Amino acid sequence: MQLRADSFSTAYAWHEDFVQLEEANKLADITLSELTAGIAHEMQNSLNFVTNFSEVSTDLGLSLRYDIITKGYGGTLTVERRDGQGAEFDLTLPHA
Repeated sequence: MQLRADSFSTAYAWHEDFVQLEEANKLADITLSELTAGIAHEMQNSLNFVTNFSEVSTDLGLSLRYDIITKGYGGTLTVERRDGQGAEFDLTLPHA
């Protein structure tokens, strides 16, 4: 678990104010926020209701991340869009 936390800390060091890591109930809950215009509302709804991001997205990176988190680690990945304020990605991973 520490290796995963270190990876996120290093990768997002310059976004320090926008990354949160909480450990509870043997789960790591990682929240990543971005401050751009965000994800189109139509896309965000699709992301929340499909089991495979590649069904609605051509973004191979997001699809691979989803598969790694959910199938590889048994975690979850959700997206919350905030109009004009970016989006928030919430990753939950079980402790190793």
